[in-house]
Formats: sequence, structure tokens, C-alpha cells
Amino acid sequence: MFEELPREMVEWILSHPQSRKPVLLPAIAAISVCEHYLGTCFLESNSPLLKHKPNFIGDSSREFGLRLVQIASSVFALRNEPGFLEICRRLATRPLVAAFYEAKAAYHLQEFGFRISARPETLSKREDFDFSISFGETVVNVEATALSGKQFGSKNIKNALSKKRKQLPDDKPAIIICFVPGFWRETTPSIGIELERLAHEFLRGTRRINYLFFLEDIFHISTGSKAITRCFYYKNPNPRMTDPILDSMIDANKVTDAQTRAILQNGVQNGFAGTGAFANWLIWLNQRLH
Repeated sequence: MFEELPREMVEWILSHPQSRKPVLLPAIAAISVCEHYLGTCFLESNSPLLKHKPNFIGDSSREFGLRLVQIASSVFALRNEPGFLEICRRLATRPLVAAFYEAKAAYHLQEFGFRISARPETLSKREDFDFSISFGETVVNVEATALSGKQFGSKNIKNALSKKRKQLPDDKPAIIICFVPGFWRETTPSIGIELERLAHEFLRGTRRINYLFFLEDIFHISTGSKAITRCFYYKNPNPRMTDPILDSMIDANKVTDAQTRAILQNGVQNGFAGTGAFANWLIWLNQRLH
């Protein structure tokens, strides 16, 4: 199943003295993936995405290990995509927060069944969207952004969406994926309602965007090391470019909020929910270690 993977990457994991500990295997595998494909495991990174870096193999920095697993999960899943080399270049050379969420957005749409393409920046207006997705003759342009700030704010979200809208051309269907911090829910319990209101307001004012996704980045270290994305999907009722295949693929693969709540209640360990290519690879590795 994974026999085509680079031998040196796999052998480093299997020979690591800590790999037989199930709680450490995800982080060890993530190091190997990032070193092989990106040339770094970010120990020297000053990115706000990564914190408490030293000696994270163990229990001294679960946050860094969990984020590294998330990076590796996207890289591993996208390794056979047409845009893989460009995504790796961005992760290795560009500010990590933006590159990470672009890769995470691409991974999210790959799971819907789309192929992922990406190209270097052109510095041309409406040509520097983050990546495109395709299925057969359907091609869709995608912009991804990640919001920050200590709490929910409508104005900041509106400004971010407007900026991303202007970066997308109007000759193909388009999607904006907007990540919002999971801790916003602590001060705004009704955040789902607020995001829905903003989404409908935004989509009423544009025909260029077919779908707006709000992805809530839930990341808890103190409560079982949970990392999961709560998904909210909104469709433009009157887009300029319609595509029935795009609509059917999104409708068929949407993760409901009820499904997300069930995963959260059951707990998510080691940065993945037991699904996806990286999680399946960990099972494959574990079978060879025991």
C-alpha cells in the first residue's frame, strides 16, 4: 500500500528508538515526512504557528508536535498531486502560517475528490490565487486565508473576504476558504450563527464566488491534545459561473456539524481523527514495528 514511499524516509522511522511507543509514532513520522519533502522539521522556525519547540519528543511540547503532525498530514496526502512541489516550496520558504493553511485547504478539498494544482506567484492582478482544483473538465480557483485576533470581529472577516475576492479571476468558478480560530467560540458561543450571517451577506454581494467555506481551527492542548476542523459551507445562490459537478461533489462530501461534534466528544489524539492518508500510513508503520 505504501511500498512506493522513499525507503530512507520509512527506514528512519522504523529504526528510531522511540517509534514503538504509539503516542510518539505520529510525531516521529511527521519529522521524517517534513525533513524528506520540505528539508526541515521547523525546529529553527520563529513562526507563531509553532511554539515550545525544544525536546518535543515526549511530553514537553505537545503543541509543536501536534502542529507538525498537521503539516505532515497535508504534505503526505498531497504528495501525488500536480501542485505538490509548489506547495512544498511555499511551506519551506514562505511565512509558515499562510503556507500551512493553504496546504490544509488543499488537503481538505482533495478529500472531496479533486486534484490539486498550484503554481508560483505571477505578480499579476487576479492571477495569484492560491491554487486550483479539478475533476475532469471542471476547474475551480481557490483562495485560502487564516484569520487571527483574540476574538471574533465582523469587520476583520469582511475585510479579509473582500481582499480574497479581488484576487480571484472571474473566468472560472471560485471558492474562498477562511480559517477562523477555534478559541473565538469561547467569547462568541453563537459563532456558527454569526458566520452564517456574514457568509450570506458576502455572497449576496458577489457573483464571482461559488462557495465560501469557514473552517474553525479547533486546537486544544489541555484537553486531550485535540486538533480538528469544524466545517461550515455556504453556496452562492447566483454565481456567475455555475458548475453542476462542483455542486454535486461538495454536496456529497460535506462534513456536517453534528459529525464534527461527535468526533470532538469522543476525543481526537495525536493530531488526526483516525482517517486520511497519514493516519492510514501510521497503521501501516505500526504493523511493521510490532
